[in-house]
Amino acid sequence: MIEGEVFKKIDFTSQKLKIDSYEACRFEGCNLEGAHLSGIKFIECEFVDCNLTNAHLKTTTLNEVVFSDCKMMGILFGDINPFLLDVTFNTCQLSLCSFYGLNLKNTAFTDCNLKDADFTDTDLTNCLFERCDLNGAHFERSNLQKADLRTAENYTIDPENNKLKGVLISLDGARGLLSKYGVKIS
Repeated sequence: MIEGEVFKKIDFTSQKLKIDSYEACRFEGCNLEGAHLSGIKFIECEFVDCNLTNAHLKTTTLNEVVFSDCKMMGILFGDINPFLLDVTFNTCQLSLCSFYGLNLKNTAFTDCNLKDADFTDTDLTNCLFERCDLNGAHFERSNLQKADLRTAENYTIDPENNKLKGVLISLDGARGLLSKYGVKIS
């Protein structure tokens, strides 16, 4: 296990992470594009300004992990180890990511681009989507109870196919819930 280390501007596409457990570590400006991070445990770690596009996260543990200013397109988060999953996303590019089947209760997405993300069968209870772009994001059989979408934009959610009790939306957001019915809001 590596504990309390800072990794700066390392290209992990040419060298692999050699240890299977990282605790209280910080990754700054690292390139992990397409990296095989399967089975690795990240506990209380922070990733800042890193490229994790198409990283492989099969059975990866993410416990109290914060991602800030990261490019993370096309990641299959549904493959990670769901036990003790606790993540926060700040100003991240999460287009084309799949969160299929995950329990993301209480997760915060702040200033994130979630275009074409997949939230099928995802528990998003009490999640915060603060100033997020959800254009083309797919919500099917998702639990959005008590989620906060008041400052999110460009979402379309079918109220008949998702749990929405207590969801917080803006008047503009109501369009995304009623578009299926052809309702015009002015």
